[in-house]
Amino acid sequence: MKKSIKLTAVCALTTGLTLASGPGTATAGPSDFTAAPISASQAKSLAGKSARNQETTLNMYSVMTDRFANGDPSNDTGGISGGPLQHGFDATKKQFYNGGDIKGLTEKLDYIQSLGMNAIWITPPYENDPVQILPNYTSASYHGYWITGFDKMDKHVGTPAEVKAFIAAAHKRGMKVIFDVVANHTADVFDYAQKEYTYRGSDQYPYKDINGNTFDPHQYAASSTFPQMKVEDMPYTPVLRSASDATKRSPAFLNNPLNYHNRGDSTFTGESSVWGDFIGLDDVFTEKPEVVKGFKDIFKGYVKNYGVDGFRIDTYKHVNIEFWQQVMPDVEKYAASVGKKKFYVFGEVASPTAPEVSWWSTKGNSGSMLDFAFQGAIRKTLSENAPVSTLADLFAQDDMYTTKKFNAYNLATFVSNHDMGRIANMLRIDTPSQPDWALLRRLNVANAVLFFSRGNPIVYYGDEQGFVGDGNDTGARESLFASQVPEYAKEKLLGTDRTGAQDNYSTTAPMYRQIQRLASVVNANPALKDGAQVTRYVDEGQGVFAMSRTDAAKGVEYVVAVNNGWSDKQVKIPTYSRDMAFTQLYPAGSQTQYTDIDKKLTVTVPHMSVIVFKAAKPVAKSSAAPSITLDGMTPGATVTDRWQIKARTSNQGGSNDQVTFVAKVGNAAWTSIGTDDNPNWSVWFDPAGIPAGTPVTFRAIVSDNNGHRRVSDGVVQVIGNDATMNADKAPVDTPKSLQPELRGR
Repeated sequence: MKKSIKLTAVCALTTGLTLASGPGTATAGPSDFTAAPISASQAKSLAGKSARNQETTLNMYSVMTDRFANGDPSNDTGGISGGPLQHGFDATKKQFYNGGDIKGLTEKLDYIQSLGMNAIWITPPYENDPVQILPNYTSASYHGYWITGFDKMDKHVGTPAEVKAFIAAAHKRGMKVIFDVVANHTADVFDYAQKEYTYRGSDQYPYKDINGNTFDPHQYAASSTFPQMKVEDMPYTPVLRSASDATKRSPAFLNNPLNYHNRGDSTFTGESSVWGDFIGLDDVFTEKPEVVKGFKDIFKGYVKNYGVDGFRIDTYKHVNIEFWQQVMPDVEKYAASVGKKKFYVFGEVASPTAPEVSWWSTKGNSGSMLDFAFQGAIRKTLSENAPVSTLADLFAQDDMYTTKKFNAYNLATFVSNHDMGRIANMLRIDTPSQPDWALLRRLNVANAVLFFSRGNPIVYYGDEQGFVGDGNDTGARESLFASQVPEYAKEKLLGTDRTGAQDNYSTTAPMYRQIQRLASVVNANPALKDGAQVTRYVDEGQGVFAMSRTDAAKGVEYVVAVNNGWSDKQVKIPTYSRDMAFTQLYPAGSQTQYTDIDKKLTVTVPHMSVIVFKAAKPVAKSSAAPSITLDGMTPGATVTDRWQIKARTSNQGGSNDQVTFVAKVGNAAWTSIGTDDNPNWSVWFDPAGIPAGTPVTFRAIVSDNNGHRRVSDGVVQVIGNDATMNADKAPVDTPKSLQPELRGR
């Protein structure tokens, strides 16, 4: 028989902490859904600040080493004899090595640092198979992703000593170096005896142990044991193309054919996205303990031997999540032990949606991801007639990234990259009739939003010189040194009279100077890097989007306003303060405006531009925390998947408060889910691993800017039968627009 349960508030708490009251009723099953109490001391210890545990203050410069600067022409062929099809060097072809190296990069550190960058992400410097000759495509490994020697440096790039010298020189300048790392695949070394490459699924070709029993590798992915297997029982039979290939890869465990999935080419959907060969590259069996240990050692070796400061992880979502859950905490622990407390790791999850990217971020113990959703929103916002609300919609999903340790402030944001191409080309495609001055104006807005919004901005090499490119992949991999590639040499650089046929390291190029100004502003005003970001104003259609950034330590508010239309627009932007002077910070100027009695700042935002204002004083200290309630949560409701927990405060963002969400699973201790520093207040709760039928009590704790706290009533919900299965289901499919070019084998 169903009964009505009354939720009762626990007793009043101590000074500085108030419990929100207000009973509610719900229809329940046989369980008692009365919320578990929380003590004043528990609430105080749990109430935290929005996490800034990982790097949130980087300006990263993404460089394809082969295309940046040629400091040593003697290594152009990598010490390999023969012609381009043997050593991979041909300065006249865009799919071959063009000559850039780590010595050239070291010599140009002044150029990068003067741009305002404090971190450099380089493409994989490890030993590669120099050339892959395929029936329908031949290319060299100038990009670094066809790795054979994971523990060696490629001689086209430089010697180990030169790589160490580069990192030491960067560190001397206070700059960090990020290595691009790969675990999903190696170079294409094995062929298949069947001479077929279409993906073979596990429904028809299951894995078998040495006794012929079928098994699912997922069952062993987090285990220290794994069934023994035989090569002849693999879905496809891996064979060597030549006897010398038997020891072609290193470390040695990568020469074992049983350490690969051997299922044929991925279709980038379903299980093939994790087990299939990535455009023909050998897909590593990352569920196996031997492989997990091997990559732990490889990655820790980069920290130990070279002093690298972080990783960009290639093809992150094409590896089973258990691999990252085991490998990255071990690597980060080692990095911390040698003094790298904020070892920055960000993965590549090629998806345009926050729900997918955040799943990998929160599940994988890696914290940060490349923010493809940000890139898509910027492009859409700056295309003709696109609504500026696209930005608000993007940032409204940031709570999906929030955990105790990480959040959206850790994300790696970008507008251009080596796979998708340059934002300039995308915007030119979207509005083909626009003159160059209009495209430059759009690019100024794109870069300003990149630097002034949450996340660690990435500048893709060449964007600062005005390179536009003519597509993705090789269409956007021009060299900054004078190019002999006909397509690159004839390219006209935007806003200049220069072309790709000459060296392009100008520090007076229009885009260089604009990015330099942006970096200077954020470096001098840390709140614009990692201060709490709150959406303040959104127009319908084209017009103005405004947000504020407030540093939790100093409490000074900044207002950033973006106009994506071609008409100036006067707007009233809500702030935290009344009668507060706000002075224009960007573009540089002396304009000062005062907020009105309603705490609104009236500003005119010029067409297709971004302006920033800074408050004269910190936000006033609060006299009491606002009341807080959990929003839209039904007692006794069933949790069936990742679950959004929402709260509402009585001032709903009227001051720079923070809200910590806590949960009590069954009779376990209260634990923090995460802290949100901007309304609408919410986090996402992951029920994976909690037995079905377990009651979970949720509460929210609001902390104001003066040490006061209040706690919401509790709401009890119940873990459903399929919650773990649903929450653990990896979003692995890749949209066709983000799939790599299919090049055959």
